[in-house]
Amino acid sequence: MNFRHDFAEMAREEFRNLGMSVPKEWDDYEICIKLFQVLQRHINSNIPYYVLYSKELLQKLPYLPESDRREIKRIEWCLRNCQSITEYMSRDINTTSMRKSDFMLKNWEIYHVHLEKVQKNKKCTKAPCW
Repeated sequence: MNFRHDFAEMAREEFRNLGMSVPKEWDDYEICIKLFQVLQRHINSNIPYYVLYSKELLQKLPYLPESDRREIKRIEWCLRNCQSITEYMSRDINTTSMRKSDFMLKNWEIYHVHLEKVQKNKKCTKAPCW
């Protein structure tokens, strides 16, 4: 039994489940590390999250359209009540690029959201987006 190789095979399968391909030049170690980096960005819907608003968002909230405020409240409700927010997540959630690395998450385990509207004709490739 080769634990590293067997684990890398499971990681390859997980990448396929995420709709991602694994470059042939990645060795077993790199595949495992990249998968951990990608999965760390995903929010675990099995646990409730505490939601804080930035002072900037709190100042802008009253001036946003009602539909936007409703969606923000829905995201908050989902996070507090163990519901998935995948439909709101960036298409970059599954990128393996280190430049797409999230400093706040990686260093302080703080998940945060950047709110922006996606144009209706914009296509998301790997994950649903808002």
